[in-house]
Order: sequence, then structure tokens, then C-alpha cells
Amino acid sequence: MPDTGLTPAERSMRAKIAAHTSWANTENPSARTAPARKAALDKLVEAWRAEHPQVGFTRVVVGDCAGGDGHSMTEFASTWDPELATEVASVWVAREYLAGALLDADELVGVIDNVLRCGPTASIPSVAVVPRPPA
Repeated sequence: MPDTGLTPAERSMRAKIAAHTSWANTENPSARTAPARKAALDKLVEAWRAEHPQVGFTRVVVGDCAGGDGHSMTEFASTWDPELATEVASVWVAREYLAGALLDADELVGVIDNVLRCGPTASIPSVAVVPRPPA
């Protein structure tokens, strides 16, 4: 470690200040922590599988989906500022974060239903249900 002339306590304080400053300047904390949350959920599913081998845990990845009608409709963007949502959506499209199509909620329900109806001899560790790209 380079000699900075700082004590271990001062180096620790400097690191804490840098971390707090970095976090304070984060524009989107949710996006910044998303990879860690995903990794934690993946590890949780792996642990459950090891602890409860008699249960068929399935990791489900869901692509762009607006949900269904009524209580089935997604609340994802219901409280967003419309102007900001338009601005953000154009950035997401430019970065190809959006598929350009939405998955029909009935298709998602059908896949989940099929996973849940599998018998004890079947294992579906992971399934991804995403919208078909526009032609």
C-alpha cells in the first residue's frame, strides 16, 4: 500500500467519505444496485434448491409486459411524470433496453401455468418469457 502519511483510521474515514459521496451522486440508485440484487436472488434460489431438493424451484425472467386488465395491470410506471417518462423511454430505446414489443399477459400466465403443472419427474430450473421482436 502506498505511504499516504495517513493513519489507518484516516484512510478508513477517507474511504467512507468517498463511498458516501459516490452514492450521493448516483442518479439512479435502483439501477446501480440491480446487478447485486439479481445476484443475491440467484444465490437464494440456489440455496433453496440445495436445502429443499423435493421442491422444484424455477427462476422466471419476464420481458417487457404491460400486464393484464384491472388488478393484473402493472403499476411499474403508474406514478411517473409523463414528460420524464417520455425522455427516459427515448434513452431506453436508443440503448436497446426495450424490446420494441410487449409480451401478452396471457402468454406469461400460460407459461407459468405449464411450469406449475409439471410433475415430480420434471425440473425447470429457469425459464425466460420475452416478447417476440417486431418483424
